[in-house]
Amino acid sequence: MAENWDPLKAAYTLYETTIRQQKQNDALLRDLQALAHRYELAVNALPAKVAEGVNQGLPQAATLAAERIAANWTEANAHAEAATAAYVKAEKIAPWLLFGAIGIGTLFVALLGIYVSQRMLPNAQQIADLQIKQQTLLANIQALEQRGGSASLAYCHGPSRKQELCILVDANTKTNLPGYRIIVTK
Repeated sequence: MAENWDPLKAAYTLYETTIRQQKQNDALLRDLQALAHRYELAVNALPAKVAEGVNQGLPQAATLAAERIAANWTEANAHAEAATAAYVKAEKIAPWLLFGAIGIGTLFVALLGIYVSQRMLPNAQQIADLQIKQQTLLANIQALEQRGGSASLAYCHGPSRKQELCILVDANTKTNLPGYRIIVTK
C-alpha cells in the first residue's frame, strides 16, 4: 500500500461512485419501466389489432375461397359432363362391340374348324382308297375263314418250355395225310 493513502478520501470516492451508479441504475430502471409499460399497452392492444386485421382480411379471404370453390365446382361440372358424354357414347357403341366380338369369335371358330377338318379328316380320294382297302381286307378275311382261319388259337408251352402259338385240333379224326390233323373251327 501506498504511504499517503487517505481512508477518508477513498470513502468519499467510493461514495461518489456509488451515487453515480445509483443514478445510472435509476435511469435504467425508469427506461425499463417505460418499456414494460409500452409492452403492456402493445400486448393489451394486440387482440383488438388482430381482430381488426381479421375483419379487414376476412371478406377478401372469403371472396378468394368462394372464387376457388366456384372454379372447382365449374371444373367438376365440366368433368361430369365429359364423363356423361363418354358414358352415352359407350352405351351406344357397346352392343356393336359385343356383336363384333361375338362375330369375330364365331368366324375364328369356323375357320379353325375348316382348317382342322382339312388337315385331320381324309379327303374324297383317301376315303375311296380306304374303302377299296377295306373291301380287300374283308375278302381276305372271308377267304381265310373258309380255309380254317377261325380256328381257336392260344399260347402254350411246348417241349422246349418256350411259349408258342398253338391251335386246337380234333385228335380223334384221322386224315389221309400222315402228321396232319383237322383243325377245330368255331
